[in-house]
Amino acid sequence: MRRLVVALALVASVALPHPALAAGIAASWPVGHQPFGVAIDPTDGRVYVANSGGSTVSVVQPASGAVSSVVVGSQPGLLALEPVSRRLYVSNSGDQTLSVVNLTTMAVSATVFGAGGLGVAVNPAVNRIYVAGGTQFVAVNTTSNSIISFVGVPGGQSWFGVAVDPRDRRRSHQPRCLSGL
Repeated sequence: MRRLVVALALVASVALPHPALAAGIAASWPVGHQPFGVAIDPTDGRVYVANSGGSTVSVVQPASGAVSSVVVGSQPGLLALEPVSRRLYVSNSGDQTLSVVNLTTMAVSATVFGAGGLGVAVNPAVNRIYVAGGTQFVAVNTTSNSIISFVGVPGGQSWFGVAVDPRDRRRSHQPRCLSGL
């Protein structure tokens, strides 16, 4: 079954819209302060919510309604989940770190300093995480959890999104604003 999960920043909860009713809500769960990024684990259905107003990721189990949290870096923004390795990558803009959460133990297994930002995407085919964060674009090796490439953003630009096409192993970034616009 496909699910749509919505983070509602104004009410600090996560909602699961009812599949039969476009405007209906099947369930909602309270999460942390200022929910932002959301990821769903396709293997067990857990929902992960980055709480950008703090330093946690909420873990929602829709079947039982249980909500727990994992402490990560400051101001977590967006999430990338890699179900095969059971890892959740959390981009933290407040302290410029990337938190690596082991989904089996539900604990941070590594922190990559200098790799924080906002947008984050995983490419398991080449063991890479890409992070776009304002004035930098970083590539991280997921085996060693170390930065392997750091590129400064051209003057006047600010990047906040990144996506990976696993078919050709390319990545794309999304500029937030360009000079002269």
